[in-house]
Amino acid sequence: MDNIDIFNDIDKTELVLNAVVDHPDQCVNFLENANNQYTIVCQNIRSVQKNINSFIVFLSSLNFLPDIIIFTECRINEDSPDLTLPNYSFYSSKKYINQNDGIIVFSKPELHITIEEPNFKDANCLLLHIGNKLSIIAIYRTPSIRKIDRFCHSLETILQTIKSESCIMVGDYNIDIRNDENDPDPLATDYLDLTGHYGFIPGHKLPTRGLRCLDHVMINSKKSTQILIYDSDITDHRTIILGIDRLAHATNITNNRTSSKINYQGIVCDLEKFNPTNLYAHTDITIAVQDFTKIITELITKHTTTKLMKNREVLLKPWITPNLLKCIRKKSALQLLMKKNPKDGKIHETYKNYRNTCINLIHDLKMKYEENLLKAAHGDSKQTWKCIKSICNLNKKTNKNSLINESDNGSDAVNNVNRYFTSVGKDLADNILSSLSMTQKELVSLVSSSLTSTPVNSFFISPTDTYEITKIITSLKAASAPGWDSIKKTKYIPFSITKSTSPESSLQIQLHNGHSLLNNTKCNCPTLDKVDTIKYLGVLIDEHLSWTKQIAALRSRLRKLLYIMK
Repeated sequence: MDNIDIFNDIDKTELVLNAVVDHPDQCVNFLENANNQYTIVCQNIRSVQKNINSFIVFLSSLNFLPDIIIFTECRINEDSPDLTLPNYSFYSSKKYINQNDGIIVFSKPELHITIEEPNFKDANCLLLHIGNKLSIIAIYRTPSIRKIDRFCHSLETILQTIKSESCIMVGDYNIDIRNDENDPDPLATDYLDLTGHYGFIPGHKLPTRGLRCLDHVMINSKKSTQILIYDSDITDHRTIILGIDRLAHATNITNNRTSSKINYQGIVCDLEKFNPTNLYAHTDITIAVQDFTKIITELITKHTTTKLMKNREVLLKPWITPNLLKCIRKKSALQLLMKKNPKDGKIHETYKNYRNTCINLIHDLKMKYEENLLKAAHGDSKQTWKCIKSICNLNKKTNKNSLINESDNGSDAVNNVNRYFTSVGKDLADNILSSLSMTQKELVSLVSSSLTSTPVNSFFISPTDTYEITKIITSLKAASAPGWDSIKKTKYIPFSITKSTSPESSLQIQLHNGHSLLNNTKCNCPTLDKVDTIKYLGVLIDEHLSWTKQIAALRSRLRKLLYIMK
């Protein structure tokens, strides 16, 4: 086997199994064993308040309930209420860059997940730990910031702290990692090199939004892993479903959801055959009631059948009906038919109308359910308020000490407090200018210079200008010793060189060839000509001569080898 065969073999090697599914029912067929895996679903939700109901219906159509659900681009802020999902715990990010930010995580309580939000530049990040064996890094990177230097630095800082045996990176990174020759993403190289250096490899390079792969799954694990891409219509981002083998320390968490059915007719038949003579023989009525209760309890237990419920039989929300799930399955079938016949306008219109009907049906069912809840609580103020809190998700507990609790380090916590209070004035001024739709100069021009016109109970501070700053700097004592900050009070004056010099006219530079300089003191070698303009010595390469493709392939092979040999 020569080098070319080796390179081709490396390129064809698939380290992580991945596939595209057309229907939620197919997902469980591709996963090796959902009951013995950690299953993770990641979805760019594009406003969680708007699309959460559609996602819940999609979740109900799966044949399994994932262990962890991750939402990105949630469009939440510090005042957003907590969301509730039966049998799941809720977590959300607290640091935001713009209005589209936010990560939400739902996890099963029995996993005992610990979650932290590290300091991260130009992105949202939540760090999940399942024991000390598996870590999950959930990230949403806003596309409005094109440079990724600070993002990569923050990511590298986190990767250096990961001590788990396995680690997974998921989320919407807004970096296209397909390595498309016709439309390459300039951000992908640095990002893939960084993650490859720490032993991560892309779990897939399938399109997740349009033709671009923006939602990533980066794997650093020796466990068997499968990744599924489901082309859902919840948002314009496809749904990512991940399954990774449970680790050795983890216990097999089985489905403990059961349904019980009581055969009341059988209980009635047994009671008709029951002889109550022994009960009448009791002289103490309390003992007689206890014996009769025991008999009834035994009959109920005898005629009760319990069966294990399948995941698809568990309704996550009470307003989700079996008929609604049938409608969703039909909608998925129409969506698949539309993809197979993209030029058929009739099929496209049928799918669009049916999809809108399903969305309206979901909205109406939820509204009707909530209306019935309020009607049932009519007259009971306590129960009514409980219903309102449930409907509006008002169960959020605010932390008044969030500013102090942002860091476990005492020095960092104090610095955060100082940073907050030193910026209060500036933030308040910016809010005032924003509300008035005025600039600082326009607001100053409205203030009269006469002190008598200043309103009572108010004060005005003139804005800082360059003259004031220059006056303060020039008044500093240059001869003073440095203080605790070790900064000398030296006067720094900015300057620039506006004139440049040229070599003397008598200067000559010769280009000697061969050994003429060794044999003769004088030679006829050419002399460089003097010109008024600056010339640069360079090499002109044909624009068609590019090594980009070869370099990208080499990088990809190195990342695979690092992953295999780590």
